[in-house]
Amino acid sequence: MDAKGPVRSLANLGPGNAGTSVSAAMLIDLNTADEITLDSLPGIGPAKARDIVEYRRNAGGFNSVYELDRIKGIGPSVLAKIAPLVTVGGSNQGQSGTASAAEQSAPIPNQAVGSASVAPTPNPVAMRPVAAPIAPMLSLPPSASQSTKTEYTGPVNINTATMEELMSLKLIGEVKARTIILNRQMNGPFSSADALDRVKGIGPAIIAANRHRIIVH
Repeated sequence: MDAKGPVRSLANLGPGNAGTSVSAAMLIDLNTADEITLDSLPGIGPAKARDIVEYRRNAGGFNSVYELDRIKGIGPSVLAKIAPLVTVGGSNQGQSGTASAAEQSAPIPNQAVGSASVAPTPNPVAMRPVAAPIAPMLSLPPSASQSTKTEYTGPVNINTATMEELMSLKLIGEVKARTIILNRQMNGPFSSADALDRVKGIGPAIIAANRHRIIVH
């Protein structure tokens, strides 16, 4: 989707914001996220989101955030923006035959060849880069439920609303609610309902459908 203004959801992160990070609940897991969620990352469009999912499927999951540089079109500058926003958690390692943590750190034992022995060979799996630790995190407003659509029909203050309250708006699901919260934490409060158009995936139709319920103070 084309940008509609100078401030745009997660894509507004730049070199000056390299230290910005988000709460653990908001980090995007490279091993479980779908294409729509990956598309919300800065510098990642639909094509790269598909490539990430395809790489994950073929490789059996990501072992490090920095494996993203193996994806065509993701270079150091894009990776620097993405790294504070993602994590490597739930993978298919146990099902795909990928070495376990213990196996990755253990050297290959000596192997006898006739009367001589061969020196231990470092396990190449253990040499893979390890993701850098995530910096101190921003807080996510509390929510009774982050995935269930609520029946709440009252006014929604988009500058303070929880995930649950945002998801009570028409056409706003978990992904868009998460992106709204990230946007306001990183770019400041919304000045009006129309300011929601700076959030990726939210256009005039969604704003019009919810204008009667949106407040900003």
